[in-house]
Amino acid sequence: MKNLKLTLLTIITTCLTFSCSSDDDSSSSENFAELIIGTWKWTATSENGVADTLTECELQNTITFASTTYTGVEHDNGNAPCTSYNFDGTYTIVGNTLTLGDDLEEDTEEIETLNSTTLVFEYEETFNNETTIYRDTYTRQ
Repeated sequence: MKNLKLTLLTIITTCLTFSCSSDDDSSSSENFAELIIGTWKWTATSENGVADTLTECELQNTITFASTTYTGVEHDNGNAPCTSYNFDGTYTIVGNTLTLGDDLEEDTEEIETLNSTTLVFEYEETFNNETTIYRDTYTRQ
């Protein structure tokens, strides 16, 4: 009888251990629409897999997502003091594809990482038949 109880306990424990899965998979595309809402600050970038250094001015760039709209502030210093520009538009998320649109254009990015603290997306730009792949990292504020 003691062996039977031990065997049953072992079977139940094994079943519970392997049948339970984590519900905390915050990188699942099913959660992206909820996770993206908030304000994000640009913290890193790369071109074609090579890290690029952001200027102090660029490190002030932010984007804020609401349920279907976004607003942001982009900073540029070029050859002058840091200047800010506001932008806004609407967005959609389908799977891991983030599509941002405004009155002039529509941009599509692939979400690589989106969790409670980090947003990483990748996009391509082609100029003079040369394609560059950008990867931008944002941190939740």
